[in-house]
Parts: sequence; structure tokens; C-alpha cells
Amino acid sequence: MTSNNDTPNDDDFNLMDAVYADDIEEVKRLIDCGAALNEKGAFCMTAVMAAAQNGQREILNLLIDAGADIHPDVDALDTALILAAQSGHLECVKALLAAGADKDERNFEGATALIASAMNSSIDCASILVLAAADPRIKDNSGKTALDYAQESQNADLIKLLASHFNLVSEIP
Repeated sequence: MTSNNDTPNDDDFNLMDAVYADDIEEVKRLIDCGAALNEKGAFCMTAVMAAAQNGQREILNLLIDAGADIHPDVDALDTALILAAQSGHLECVKALLAAGADKDERNFEGATALIASAMNSSIDCASILVLAAADPRIKDNSGKTALDYAQESQNADLIKLLASHFNLVSEIP
């Protein structure tokens, strides 16, 4: 798929194709050739968002290290952090938080990464977000908090985690 020279051409993968193909070497090559790191693909997804959603920690780190924007100004449905959290990709959640992702940023439905992790019963991701001080009091557009979703799923461990975090945060003036 790649040419013998170092410049991308029409026969090459674009960056999004390389991310979706989980082709780490092609991602590296395209980054080295100056690929547009924040180019939007389908559903206004960027390469960072795709890597986060697919749990591709190594590719995500390559993109972050190369300067890809973890908060691109796009009309996407979700943020990279929300995509990683709702998919249960703990290592991607950690990488995005370490890179400065906004733990309380909302998607088009008003959900945060903590809400997304609770909706999908991802206790590992919820735990990391709690440690990062994600606000459990935030309600989505339907008026529900992460704790509400945990209670709906009847996940006792998640309920305990979120209830204790909710109570701690609620006591802070």
C-alpha cells in the first residue's frame, strides 16, 4: 500500500485509513511525512477519536506525541475521552487524561466520559475518571447522572463507587 518514497500519494493510506487498519507503521510513516493530524473523517471523527474508540493506545500515544489535538474543534458526536470511556478502553482513557483531556466535557447528548462509562458499566474507566475528579453531579440532556445509569444497570460495584464519589463531591461547598 505504501510507495517506495517518503511522500504520501493517492495510492497510500490516509491517516484515518491507517488508524482503522491498526497499521502502526503506516501511522508512523504518515506522521513523519506531515500528515494532517486533525483531519476529519466520517462522522467528523479525527484520528485521535478513532484510536480512542478502538482502544489503540499505541497509535493514540503516537498521535498525541506528534501534536494531534485531543480537543479538536469539530462537530463530532463525542469526544475522544467519551469514546474511550464508553468503549471501556482504560489505557486510552488514562492516556487522554494524562494529555490534558477535559474530564467533564460533554457530548451532543450532554453526557460526560463518566456518564458514558456508567452507561456501559465500565467500572475500570469510571474508577479512573473518579480518581481524576470527574464531576458526578453533571446531568446529561435527559437529566440523568452517572449514578442514575449505574443504578439502572444494577451494577453494585459501580453504584458503590459512584455513590461514594457523589457524596464526597456533594459535601464540598
